Amino acid sequence: SSQTGINVALSTASSVSSKLATSNTFTDTSAGTFNDSTVNTKVSIDANAFGSSGNSSYFTAKETTNYPNTNSVNIVASKAKDISAYSGGSQVTNLQSGKKADIELTYTKAELASSGILTTTAVGQLSVVSYSDDKKDWETLSTIPTYLDSAGVALASPSADLSNVVTVSFAAQGTHFSAYALSSPTGVSPPDTPSGLSATAGAAGGSAIALAWSTVSDATGYFIYRSTEAAGTFALLVDASGASTASYSDSTGAAATTYYYKIAAYKSGGESESSASSAVSARVTPSSSGGPVGGGGGGGGSTGPAPRAQKIYPDGTRVYLDEPGAAAKIKELDAKFNVKTVAAVTDQTVPAETRAQASAVARLVSPVFNKDLARGARSEDVKRLQKLLATDKDIYPSGEATGFFGPATEKAIKTFQLKYGVIKSEKSAGAGKLGPATRAKIAAVFKDAGTAAVAPAVTAHPSATGSSAAVPSVQFSRPLKLGSSGADVTALQNFLEARGLLKVPAGVAKGYFGPITRNAVMKYQESVGLETVGAVGPGTRAKLNALVRDSESDTVMTPAAPATSNAAAREALNKQIEDTLKLVQELQKKIDDSKKASQ
Repeated sequence: SSQTGINVALSTASSVSSKLATSNTFTDTSAGTFNDSTVNTKVSIDANAFGSSGNSSYFTAKETTNYPNTNSVNIVASKAKDISAYSGGSQVTNLQSGKKADIELTYTKAELASSGILTTTAVGQLSVVSYSDDKKDWETLSTIPTYLDSAGVALASPSADLSNVVTVSFAAQGTHFSAYALSSPTGVSPPDTPSGLSATAGAAGGSAIALAWSTVSDATGYFIYRSTEAAGTFALLVDASGASTASYSDSTGAAATTYYYKIAAYKSGGESESSASSAVSARVTPSSSGGPVGGGGGGGGSTGPAPRAQKIYPDGTRVYLDEPGAAAKIKELDAKFNVKTVAAVTDQTVPAETRAQASAVARLVSPVFNKDLARGARSEDVKRLQKLLATDKDIYPSGEATGFFGPATEKAIKTFQLKYGVIKSEKSAGAGKLGPATRAKIAAVFKDAGTAAVAPAVTAHPSATGSSAAVPSVQFSRPLKLGSSGADVTALQNFLEARGLLKVPAGVAKGYFGPITRNAVMKYQESVGLETVGAVGPGTRAKLNALVRDSESDTVMTPAAPATSNAAAREALNKQIEDTLKLVQELQKKIDDSKKASQ
């Protein structure tokens, strides 16, 4: 007869590397569950997952510290779980075709804290990984965390600081038996800044400026920014997708006007962007006066029309973001060229002396989703969905845009569905999932909202008022990331400590860039509007070094202004958003008026 439950007999030892649990035997035609609280591992399989010969089968699991961090994984709590299976006297490595094993790893709060995992946000970024002997590398699995109290009961509302959490279980599905572990993000280093940018006037019969640059090996595209002032605000001119793209012709300039250009490389669909290059310029001159002249020069008498943000593809196809049907064209061309979509941009700008980064209201969150999403998904679409839901605090009170579809996002979707009549109750089919009906309703609800992708308000951390410790003590000249060490890492840690972002445990020497330092860097990046990659790349170095330069140029040390309250900070941010949106509307009106005048 078929066996549906498996009792487990445990055999344990004291050391981590030899702690072992072994299940009772069962036939390979049975479905069963292996659940051990000693190594905190649970495995569930379907019937016939090992075969259908009626062979006697069993599991073993043990904890081991034999797996170090690599470029692709940061092993949480410095341990993995070796899961093995045996059937008919032989070891089973891979499951039968179409079969999967449900794997659940449970970690205590103390184990998570040992790797700097201290919040629900940090937990949401963790993934179960399994080691593949075929690839000789780790594979990241879709992961669902569940927060548990002291009785092992799932918490519907875990505290953000994990204060009411005792353990967290992480569920995933695997197709083979090997080492399984929990990994924290390794961070995404931005590509290098493109070199050799040049601007040559006279292209296309004297009405265009030809731009050229050297490609970057790991880039998937380039953002080109333009301004009419060398030290002015650079607006996004074009998203030139394609790793091999190395030129662009700008024919939107006005006569007798000098234009300045900067370029930045990006990857990860535009989420990881390099610092901007130095500016180059060219002057558009009426052809009747001898043709355009490249190089520097004054600004001329006209500022010219506002640049129309556009996207250009490897075959030269150009789509202006404000033209009718732009979204549909971009969707079609992205699919054709296998381009990962970059969020729509209407007025992206880059500070003249920092990095090419969109302003807070520059990237609008599109409410259009082209695929279903459900619990366990992890993608930029999920992050976009979370940002939309976060605009209604009654629907998504935490407002965290982590990119992971967990219990909080599922609950928010249910609340949205109930509010707008997509479902009748939480038990209705499709509750908590972003299916076709919910996608359509979200598109309708947020269509005219103009929802800005504004980062959530961040509480200001205390700094060392009036102290040189509030700024770095050195200029940073190299990338810093997990595994880096040296005096510059120590200086970075001292700075983060002074800002209240880092607390180095007692007895731990500084100078090594570990998970706790990475988390502190992410907090700093969030506080200054940079992408939270957890590594010190070009953009973060520019911010840090600017602090050093500003400090050195001050002849008198003045006390820092009192920290603004959260309410006041939000009010100021809202005012800034309103002013910027008004500016965008004015620019759009000018563009529309210009179109009417030319008709």
